Amino acid sequence: GMGLSGELTLRVAGLGSLFGPLTSLMVYGLVTLRARRGVLWVADQGLTHAQVIAALPRRSRIRARLVAFTAICVVTPAVLCAQVVTALSERVFTRLLEAGSPDVQGVMVDALRLEAFTSSAVLCAVVFGLALATAYLGGTLLGRPMRELSGEARRIAAGDLASPQLVPAEDEVWAVSAAFTTMRTHLADVLAQLQRAGAQISATTEEILSTSGRYEEGAAEQASSLDETSATTEELARSAKQIAENAGSVAEIAMRTLAAAEGGQGSAVSFLDAMSRMRQDNHAISSAVARLN
Repeated sequence: GMGLSGELTLRVAGLGSLFGPLTSLMVYGLVTLRARRGVLWVADQGLTHAQVIAALPRRSRIRARLVAFTAICVVTPAVLCAQVVTALSERVFTRLLEAGSPDVQGVMVDALRLEAFTSSAVLCAVVFGLALATAYLGGTLLGRPMRELSGEARRIAAGDLASPQLVPAEDEVWAVSAAFTTMRTHLADVLAQLQRAGAQISATTEEILSTSGRYEEGAAEQASSLDETSATTEELARSAKQIAENAGSVAEIAMRTLAAAEGGQGSAVSFLDAMSRMRQDNHAISSAVARLN
């Protein structure tokens, strides 16, 4: 009795030791998902992404975690199923031995086979169901941040840098997520600086265009003044040419007048000589008349 009780205790302890890692792994996955929501809650309380990233630890243990995860999810179900099959086989063998008579054993074989199959199927279904649930949870722990990071990458590629989102994760995935969030924040800062510089360049360009417009107006006014000066110069040139022509005509007239004056002077001298001779003749006539009287 004590031997059977001790053997049963060891078997129960063995099953517990095999179920323990599997259930612990599932609990770890659920706690990790809860912790990620806690990180997002902390980030929503007013902390910047840089502060959250600086506060959380960074570990590089994903390889060891994957090895342990694979070992627990693969080895544990296999060992459990092997133990279940062994225990059921021993049970069937023991009951057949207890039956004693071959006829009774022949009758019990079918019933024991069905009972063993049902028990093993139920236990294996429970074990593999727990293993599949744990594997799905582990895939969620790795796949969800990857999908979120992929979505963030598509948003950045589309030019959306306005509202960066923190993607909580663990180990190397968290390092990638933190670097990704920091990169996006820096890109947003650089884009803001470029926008401010663009606004300053636009204002400077408008000022340059305004100054250029004023210079253009001044140049137009100077061109108009030059046109007026050119017209006045041309008019003065025409007036000077006309004056020169008039001066030539006056000189010609003066020459003719001078020639005429010289000719008139000779006529005046001849006239005076004739008048002198006439006076002399009149004087002679007067003398003759006086003598005649």
